[in-house]
Amino acid sequence: MFKLIKIVLLLLLCTSCGQSNTECPITIDTVSIIDQKLYEGTHYYMVLRISGWHEKTEIIEVYDQKPQFDRCSVSITKPIIHDSLDANYINSFLIDLEAKEFIVEYKESPSDENPQTFFRLKFK
Repeated sequence: MFKLIKIVLLLLLCTSCGQSNTECPITIDTVSIIDQKLYEGTHYYMVLRISGWHEKTEIIEVYDQKPQFDRCSVSITKPIIHDSLDANYINSFLIDLEAKEFIVEYKESPSDENPQTFFRLKFK
């Protein structure tokens, strides 16, 4: 009888832990709205997503409505454009809404400026 109770308890533990879809990964992205602009009747939002644990990746996302994120920093709202960029080497940065892409001109050496100063909603 004692062995049966142990098996039932073990089964309950196994099925109650780790099966939830609401669990977040070990590392959660950091998301910040870094710019917003009304352009041709639409509000656009630029989000900086920093992903990774040791080696950080900066991802720029552009939304055509106010972005929403769940408690794990997963986008509920789908971005219209997103890409990872090496901010330290950016010389110029524009957004092409028609092509749904970033137009980035890089320079050969890293900048001494704050790299996030380039990440502003500037449209082609």
